[in-house]
Amino acid sequence: MKRLFAFVPFVICLGLTLLPLTADAYKYNKPGQPISTSTTLSWGNWPFSNPNGNARRKKRAITRVIGPHHPILEGNSALRFEARFGDCATEECVSKKNRSEVYLSGPSGSLEKQGAKMWYSWNIFIPPGKKYRPVTNPMVGQWHHDDCEPTVNLRWEYSDDLKSHTLLLQNSAIASVTNEETYDHDFEESILKRNMKVPTGRWVNIKFNIRWSRKNDGYVKFWIDSKSQIVAKGRTLFPKKSCGNVYFKGGIFRTNKGKPTLVMYWDNFKAGRTKSEMQTSFHPFWQDSDCLDKPLN
Repeated sequence: MKRLFAFVPFVICLGLTLLPLTADAYKYNKPGQPISTSTTLSWGNWPFSNPNGNARRKKRAITRVIGPHHPILEGNSALRFEARFGDCATEECVSKKNRSEVYLSGPSGSLEKQGAKMWYSWNIFIPPGKKYRPVTNPMVGQWHHDDCEPTVNLRWEYSDDLKSHTLLLQNSAIASVTNEETYDHDFEESILKRNMKVPTGRWVNIKFNIRWSRKNDGYVKFWIDSKSQIVAKGRTLFPKKSCGNVYFKGGIFRTNKGKPTLVMYWDNFKAGRTKSEMQTSFHPFWQDSDCLDKPLN
């Protein structure tokens, strides 16, 4: 059977993990080196690409940062996502959406297809303090259908009651259709779990195990820092076959006019068809910028 991806052990380019710094040492409001939007970064069959946008947006929306003034988990770089009110691209300017995402997709039908089981893991860092608290619930990870809305997605909230940043997990594939023309689904029915507390000022691991299916044999398993949050059974793809398969988007996507500016760091994204394959997967775009010129075996 032909392999879909090329993998090498992730230990090759880990580099040195920076010593902990005080929160005041980080310059969270300073973007790093802009990521090129004119080229596609490929890993086997998986290309990464960035959204279009105006010049100022490109300078800060998705940047690569290094220490010591930014948090780094492994190697010597991480990605910084910023969603700022007023920055937009194409038709999203009309609806005042803010998008700061990278896209992960393979050839049609090769990855998140009917019956496929996939593992995903990445790490997020939310800056401490009041400055970057969301007032709505932007998406910070979504699996979007080719020709329909996303099914499984992760949202970022702040709970005044819990006095904590929280995550909300959705699966729209199990919810009722509210608009046949746009194929929108009921928001409340789609919620699998909310108010999952997430600390700030340190790296937090996010992990998914998903069986992609238009039938009831699908499932979503979700962990935060290795602690199981939910095991939810049911379809994970829309039954409407014209929607196609799904592909992953990572970063920040705010679908309304809400403020303030939001910042989140990402590092060490991994994916695989098994847990072992995920753990040993490697892509220089995520793991370490110094590995960009090193070949994958």
